[in-house]
Amino acid sequence: MNLFDKVRETAVSLDRMLLKLQSISDVGADQFVFKPVWLQSIFEGASDVYRQEIEETGMKVTMHIVQTQPLISYPAFLKIIVDNLLENAIRFRNPQQPHVQLEVTEEKNGVTIMVKDNGIGIEKIYIDKVFEMFFRGSELSKGNGLGLYIVKKAVEKLKGNIKIDSTTNQGTTFLVWIPFQQT
Repeated sequence: MNLFDKVRETAVSLDRMLLKLQSISDVGADQFVFKPVWLQSIFEGASDVYRQEIEETGMKVTMHIVQTQPLISYPAFLKIIVDNLLENAIRFRNPQQPHVQLEVTEEKNGVTIMVKDNGIGIEKIYIDKVFEMFFRGSELSKGNGLGLYIVKKAVEKLKGNIKIDSTTNQGTTFLVWIPFQQT
């Protein structure tokens, strides 16, 4: 790796850290402007943000979206959720044939967002800790331990819930349920 690559990597890392700190501030706010949101655009935006990493790693990204009505929600929080889950799928990817699946399914009162990867997985002893601030469950983590903490806070602010299922060396699935309408 040459000096310019290292400088670029450091700049990208610092930029992402600043975005995570801004996200912590955002999820701590009490006033939000809710708007109609189509998750197709949130998924496409996240894929654009990480396009370079996706291409460099050869990761296959598939999207399947079933959404016939918009969420009345806070778009910035949905972006925070999807961006951080996609970033983790890329960071902790399977070294051979990495794949991440982004899905949206409608339910009676909301939508479920699924982010499923075939990566390294999370050890069972860490599952209950992954949403804690500054927790890093792998020596491969180059992050600051804020991503999943921010995701959980954003989901809670949207009156949703998040579930995780993971098997070491097989992958991780995050299921995020968000209600159609915020009050």
